[in-house]
Amino acid sequence: GCGRGCKFCVTGHSYKPLRHRGADQVIASALAGLEFRPTIGLIGAAVSDHPDIEKICLEIIRAGGQISPASVRADSLTPVLLEALAASGARTLTIAPEAGSERLRSSLRKGLTDEQILSGVNGAVKAGLRRLRLYFMLGLPGETEEDIQAIATLIKNARRQGAAHVAASICAFVPKPQTPFEREPMAPVKVIRQRMSLLKRL
Repeated sequence: GCGRGCKFCVTGHSYKPLRHRGADQVIASALAGLEFRPTIGLIGAAVSDHPDIEKICLEIIRAGGQISPASVRADSLTPVLLEALAASGARTLTIAPEAGSERLRSSLRKGLTDEQILSGVNGAVKAGLRRLRLYFMLGLPGETEEDIQAIATLIKNARRQGAAHVAASICAFVPKPQTPFEREPMAPVKVIRQRMSLLKRL
């Protein structure tokens, strides 16, 4: 599960209560996995939210393994986690702001500020992860052209943190069943294309 409750995501609303697998159990499974491959994938809706994520990463690294997390949140990145990623050979950090503006992220219950995102990017660059991938959605409920402009601004500000390469992955918002947005309409294709064109120009 996930304790964040983002309005667009099924996991936080369909799998309750939030449960964390015990750190010792995760470590034991990881060590067993290292007998077969050098890299351990850490899978979960918000892997970096695990209360013992640093301990898990350090134990895998100490055992000579590498980590590959499914997802990390900018506001839960720590120097230990970033160093573990760098030690694993990672050079790219993926962050999902979902929307360009703090106003829209707040309405999604994403709960990430520009400062938190850019701080995460800065920490990643210092740790040696100088390639950045950012995930965004277009056509979100309540979205305006100002929110599209904010995506471009956030990308440019991420570059200013010293990232050597920034890739933005953009997709159309699709309402999911069993979420607060399940009854929201998808934006018309014409609107998505217009906003994508605007974003490319910016």
